[in-house]
Amino acid sequence: MAEVSPADVVAARAAIAGRLHRTPIFSSATLSKHVGAPVHLKAELFQRTGSFKPRGVLTKLASLSEDEKRRGVIGISAGNHAQALAYCSALEGINALLVMWEGASPQKIEATRAYGATVDLEANGPGEAFERLHELIEQTGRPLVHPFDDPLTIAGQGTVGLEIVEDVPETTVVIVPVGGGGLVSGVAIGAEGRRIVAVEPELSDALCRGLGAGESVRVDPKSVADGLSAPFAGELPLEICRRRDVESVLVTEEEIAAGMRFLYGRAKRYDEAISTLREAVNMEPKRPELFLYLGTAYYRAKEYDRAAQTLQEGLGLDDKQKDLHFQLGVVYEKQSRFDDAVSSFRRVIALDPKNAEAYNYVGYMYAEKGQNLEEAIQLIGKALDLEPENGYFIDSLGWAYYQQGKYPEALKELKRAVMKTKEPDPVIYEHLGDALVKNGLDEDALAAWEKALQLDPAADGVKKKVNDLKDRQRRVKGGSKASQ
Repeated sequence: MAEVSPADVVAARAAIAGRLHRTPIFSSATLSKHVGAPVHLKAELFQRTGSFKPRGVLTKLASLSEDEKRRGVIGISAGNHAQALAYCSALEGINALLVMWEGASPQKIEATRAYGATVDLEANGPGEAFERLHELIEQTGRPLVHPFDDPLTIAGQGTVGLEIVEDVPETTVVIVPVGGGGLVSGVAIGAEGRRIVAVEPELSDALCRGLGAGESVRVDPKSVADGLSAPFAGELPLEICRRRDVESVLVTEEEIAAGMRFLYGRAKRYDEAISTLREAVNMEPKRPELFLYLGTAYYRAKEYDRAAQTLQEGLGLDDKQKDLHFQLGVVYEKQSRFDDAVSSFRRVIALDPKNAEAYNYVGYMYAEKGQNLEEAIQLIGKALDLEPENGYFIDSLGWAYYQQGKYPEALKELKRAVMKTKEPDPVIYEHLGDALVKNGLDEDALAAWEKALQLDPAADGVKKKVNDLKDRQRRVKGGSKASQ
């Protein structure tokens, strides 16, 4: 079996130099705080064609003889490798034929064709596609540019690891998403000496199974992470991962969704998340949870109309999906569709009488409006019965008391809310400041509002409250001096 060394990765970098991006690495304060160590994100979505794949493709193409280039090349992919091979072949003036399959992302098929490649769609799925690939290789004599099981492809992908350790030399652990294993095996070589963790979906676990069996094992990938949908891991990636002690970790579909929510909620990668989820919905239009993920992505990107429409489509598939109703209520609240939001949250409660957040949402919305305050307190009370230590629910209760004019009760609950929230929240400090003023504690109110502004410097409403209170204090102080 062919060997791949760190020197091969360095040679690959020379082969692709000047034609691909050196992608940026971003730090993540939120992830670093959660993990307890510095965390960085390697942004390969900014690479040509939107993924790391051109690194391996260009490295492979650079090795071809003139005769091989004249024959044209062939590859197989659900999308990312297909686009990369089409793009890089056009760059090199080489004809490219890509084997894809029915059900692959229409956007990725179209993008592959747009780069100038011919697309073969005779196969019904990834398993049949590899059979079709071998037929076409025999018929055409084209050299194969494999998406992952090739030493040159692996060396090219290894440049990702090389850049990571050069840009962040203190790196000790590298976490790599895995399909067929080309990237993780390359990174294990390029980032030699670091701990490498291969992460796969439970529903697409070719590398994990292959490592366990000691050989490549065929799987039937079904994960929403369609870019990781290899039907098997390559023998060479498996050998490299075994030899270099690469660790294997599996994640659920829910964990994938949570990771994506983090990326577009905190790391602001809205475009990547929305694009990926749109493709997933197109491929599997009967899965309501995909509409939930896509609708949530639109919501995070502040595209509220699209979010509402997408979530409604999901509910059209299954009206009993409580998470869809809940997220739709959140979107309606942002759109100031008060009655629709309340209706959505009440539907959640009907489906799940122990959903504390739904009780709290309705109660807090009533409190914000100053409507149905007794019912608001009852609803928030039910939320607190279910989660008595939830600081946000306690804040809702305090705010309902405030709207009722029960300022001592409001102050008591809002002080408790500050103590119970795990992370400081600007809204809670703003509410606390409002209650302190009503209880005649102006200096304490200013301190609470200043804390809110530290947490959210753009809170213009809080700035106005601070300025108004200071102006009032100056006028009072000036009046006292005049009377003396």
